[in-house]
Amino acid sequence: MAVYQAILHFSCNDQGWAEAWYRNTELTDLAAIWDATLPMAQKRQAMLAQGASIKAMSVGFDDVKFDSELRYTNLPGTMALPDATPVLVDSPDAAVCIRFRSAAVGTRKNVFVRGVPDDALIKGATFNNAYTPFVNPATAWIGFLVQNGYGWMGRTVGSNGVVIGYTVDVNTSRITLDTTANFFAGGQVGTILNVTVSRVNGSAGSPLNRELQVEVLDTDQCKTVEPFAVFAFKSPGFIKRFNYGLRVVSGASFQRGGTRKAGKAFGVRPGRARARPHG
Repeated sequence: MAVYQAILHFSCNDQGWAEAWYRNTELTDLAAIWDATLPMAQKRQAMLAQGASIKAMSVGFDDVKFDSELRYTNLPGTMALPDATPVLVDSPDAAVCIRFRSAAVGTRKNVFVRGVPDDALIKGATFNNAYTPFVNPATAWIGFLVQNGYGWMGRTVGSNGVVIGYTVDVNTSRITLDTTANFFAGGQVGTILNVTVSRVNGSAGSPLNRELQVEVLDTDQCKTVEPFAVFAFKSPGFIKRFNYGLRVVSGASFQRGGTRKAGKAFGVRPGRARARPHG
């Protein structure tokens, strides 16, 4: 199965923000994936006070760039009191922090959800867990994420090693890194991994000293996916291998209220300055 990313684009009071979630899928058609993801967006819609909306949603595979299914949609906030009185959004910056857990790897992720009314907060800072117009749909949304395998992408350090040398492919400018023995596992040969390189060439530095995607050639050798312009190897450095994968949500809890500054609404760009005559 492949991992895809779903991005929800929100709009409120001429401002906006985005939220991203990941999920495993056996589907290969992005249009079908978009349709399958819509119920999750509708659960999130129910948490929005009136005046906020989900303006668009895009889906795309995590390891494929520049290819996604983006559709503009109108999913406005529908929050109301039990007597059907509309609940209006007060500020696009008001937010509730929800802490998500992933049992498989024991990690957590804080997500500040916006589009909430001031009544969901006490004095603008403390979460009001008795405010059912928000708590009930939010609880249903969290349960939907758990039941349907949504989560976030994360990484953990797999192992540490030393870069003992490198060579440059004169045709492609990709760099082959030589590492300490058995830095990579045998089953990783032929795969693409994320590594972090540091201290190569000492004080002289190197453009390789950063996070890299590499193709594993052998248990002690890998090759950068991207080309680099580098000088000759001078001195060893360090390399860390990361395990990068999906952290599936196993549960969540409401933490606190707060503010997170919203940005420009999706699709809105600053206008060009008026042309002025010269001479």
